[in-house]
Amino acid sequence: HRFSVLDYLKLRASFGVTGNDSRLFYDMDKQFNGPGQEYIFVGTTSTGGLAQGGFPSKGIEPEKEYKANFGVEVGIWKGLSMQVDAFYNRRKNIRQYAGGVYSSVVGRDVGSLFTGEVKNYGGEITLGWQQQLDKFSYFIKGNFSYAKNEIVNINEEYHPYKYMYATGNSIGQL
Repeated sequence: HRFSVLDYLKLRASFGVTGNDSRLFYDMDKQFNGPGQEYIFVGTTSTGGLAQGGFPSKGIEPEKEYKANFGVEVGIWKGLSMQVDAFYNRRKNIRQYAGGVYSSVVGRDVGSLFTGEVKNYGGEITLGWQQQLDKFSYFIKGNFSYAKNEIVNINEEYHPYKYMYATGNSIGQL
């Protein structure tokens, strides 16, 4: 009988786009909101007032995440297996407070922009060995994983030193 080095080979790839609209606030027409000052016009009954609201959010749209996954599974020598997986995700249109873009000198809440962006990438390698010796069988398996995220855009205000920016760093690094 013939001896084959390669037992199996499997290639995988996928790409997709997912969305998230759970954080959307449709405040395009925001003009007045409470609570404003209360006034007493007659007697002891107060009447609530309205306060000028913040600027409306611009470019309202749901977050979108573009996902790509690639993988290879290989079995050789009737017992050695290897699996390699890699992924890349890019989330866009993340709702961000616009304070870093617009000045607060106008005295109103500046609203939100949907321009935040984060990327995630990484991979995993798994190696295994399986063998049958008469009535005894065993397997050994180990893996290594790596994952990283990076803020691409977070609408940051000016900082005098580069290390003070979150952009270019991992989420929660500062």
